[in-house]
Amino acid sequence: MYTVFADWATSHGADALYLGVPEQHIQAYHFWQRMGFEANKQAPSINTQREHRLMRKEL
Repeated sequence: MYTVFADWATSHGADALYLGVPEQHIQAYHFWQRMGFEANKQAPSINTQREHRLMRKEL
């Protein structure tokens, strides 16, 4: 599913993908690291008080 979306984004001119991982979800963070994403910065969630780690991957 991820590769289909990345291919679609690339075909529509995207040069990077971004996602937010809740700070307490360490396993999810490590999963996205293995998929090639890098931590970009931290930001508060829009609908909760928890911090999210924003991640980015060049396409």
